[in-house]
Amino acid sequence: MKTILIALCATMAISINSYAQAPKSERLLLSSTLTNAATVNLSFNGIGSGLKTIQVAALKVSGTVAGSAYIQATVDGVNWLSVTDTLTLTNVTTNTKVWTFTATNYNSYRAVFTGSGSMAATITAALLRRADEYFRY
Repeated sequence: MKTILIALCATMAISINSYAQAPKSERLLLSSTLTNAATVNLSFNGIGSGLKTIQVAALKVSGTVAGSAYIQATVDGVNWLSVTDTLTLTNVTTNTKVWTFTATNYNSYRAVFTGSGSMAATITAALLRRADEYFRY
């Protein structure tokens, strides 16, 4: 009886410990370079339902920074639609914006950056999602 009780307590301790160490959130970061009048997409594919925020930034490298950035989403991976307002890129050291999402109905998201004129900027998109949310049937 004593052996069974010790084994049961050890099993419960291992089970509790494995849940306590589960990650609560996950951050994904992408970056590239935007030059002149190019368009660059930074895509997050197959992220599931746990999306909370996306932050974009454009760091001036050279020239006169101008253009825009916004977020698009898709279910099928082919047809993309805009799901946020637009960040206008201006000639400052850093342009940044954070979008918060309350409902995530899409499979993939992308940050779309479009430059204008003669410029170069390092662009980044960071996505924060809850790692403990999974599809429920």
